[in-house]
Amino acid sequence: MERRGIRTERGDINPQIEVDNQQLRQLKARLVKLQSWLNEEMRNTEPPNFAELLQAIFERRAAEGKSSNSQTMYNLKEGENMFHFLMKHDNRDMAGLVKYFADMIGR
Repeated sequence: MERRGIRTERGDINPQIEVDNQQLRQLKARLVKLQSWLNEEMRNTEPPNFAELLQAIFERRAAEGKSSNSQTMYNLKEGENMFHFLMKHDNRDMAGLVKYFADMIGR
């Protein structure tokens, strides 16, 4: 009927279906790329080092709204104290820190 120039309900929704299908194809392609990227990242990741962990802590605090100048200075001092503690006890990774605390609890 559409070919004869008569509008139909189905003919009215077909263009929207085509748009929806195109969007679905684009989303599926993005999901495939994202899944591929995640798989690659999981294969290539190494555990974070202490500098990365400290940075993540400070970034979380900043995101929580604790980013005033005094808080930033406090964070830097706190980070320095953590760093000195780790170096004093020769902890360079998470396994060393866990072992240190396990030894402390065992004493």
